[in-house]
Amino acid sequence: MNTLVNILLVFHLLAMAYIFGGSIAGLALKRVPKGLIHGALTALAVGVLMVVVREFQDGVTVNHMKIGIKLIVTLAVCYFAWRAEKRENPEAARTDLIAAAGLTAANVAIAAIV
Repeated sequence: MNTLVNILLVFHLLAMAYIFGGSIAGLALKRVPKGLIHGALTALAVGVLMVVVREFQDGVTVNHMKIGIKLIVTLAVCYFAWRAEKRENPEAARTDLIAAAGLTAANVAIAAIV
């Protein structure tokens, strides 16, 4: 089970890195990167799978408050990524990219600190 959790963690971190890096690159290049919403949805799905696997492990307790907060933040990241991709003007999507990158960094900080 630990191997499965570690594999899921790698995919989760890669998805988070794509969201953060893609948002920062989008700000620098003044265009919205393709697949930003897919990275956000991948992070969401893999994160939920990690929690499910951890719940079934013996002797492992999951901090449900932390998971709930991370879920809400990830849903907000998904929303901003979706909204950035739907905007036709890249300059209008700038605030959405900043929000997606900032919330992704906050989500990583929540995971590391709490």
